[in-house]
Amino acid sequence: MAQSFDWHLENWIRWCRGRGWLPAGYVSQLGVMTKQAKQESISATDVVTPVFEESALSFNELIMMLPRRHMSIFLLNHLDKGVLGQMIVYKREANSKFALAGMTKTTFYRRAAEADSMIKRWME
Repeated sequence: MAQSFDWHLENWIRWCRGRGWLPAGYVSQLGVMTKQAKQESISATDVVTPVFEESALSFNELIMMLPRRHMSIFLLNHLDKGVLGQMIVYKREANSKFALAGMTKTTFYRRAAEADSMIKRWME
């Protein structure tokens, strides 16, 4: 993988959006941007960044290799959605990611950083 971790992460998030993993607000936000672009006579390709499917799939495989707890924290941190135990949880405005995970803010972000560093290490 020649590109940076951040590039792969952004591409993977766009790939997940197309697969319905993100809350509806993200999809409608993208739809609003596309609608505005059409109204301003700008092509939709200027607004919507393409998704590189192969890269997203290989990045997804790395995410699936994470330990279960780290994978849940990674998904919750980057997608605002995750699986904790037997439940699918969504981050909403009224609650925070670390409260959903049932841990302190420091522990949540430490584990999120550990998950990111594991993936970065595997990408090398």
